[in-house]
Amino acid sequence: MGIATKFAAAVFATTALTTTAMAADLYTPVDPVVYEQPSGDWEGFYAGVFGSYNDWAGGDFGGGARVGYNFDAGDFVFGLEGSFAYYPNLSGGTSAIEGDVRFGFDAGQALIYGVAGLGQVNWGGTTNYWTFGAGAEFMVTDMISVGAEYKYRDTGANIFNVGLNVHMK
Repeated sequence: MGIATKFAAAVFATTALTTTAMAADLYTPVDPVVYEQPSGDWEGFYAGVFGSYNDWAGGDFGGGARVGYNFDAGDFVFGLEGSFAYYPNLSGGTSAIEGDVRFGFDAGQALIYGVAGLGQVNWGGTTNYWTFGAGAEFMVTDMISVGAEYKYRDTGANIFNVGLNVHMK
């Protein structure tokens, strides 16, 4: 056997053995991806934004921001919330500031609640009002929830809000 043949046999053997050894290392077990549902812990501070429809005086779409704090007492949640809303086309631009008390049922990832509060609306003049309503909020992650809410104001307005909150835990 000549040197070239021996060299070719050595390269072939080395390649075959190395390739087999590398192929054995290609499989790496991967931990399965497990979806964890949000905790549904409603306790704590939150802040959010919302889109709104106000049917008073011909109706208008607007939006606003809110901040609040919830107290989670097992199956029940109580909270305080402050909000500001603006409706650009309602009576030449209307703003409302409101303080509410929320009280509801903790259904894990869902919060079903009633709301009552006092506010002030400005549309050229200033009017104080009381309000009440109901809503539902759903935890999308441990920190983010989405919700919908209906409120009646004693000014004769029906308010429909859809929003997103970020919870600080």
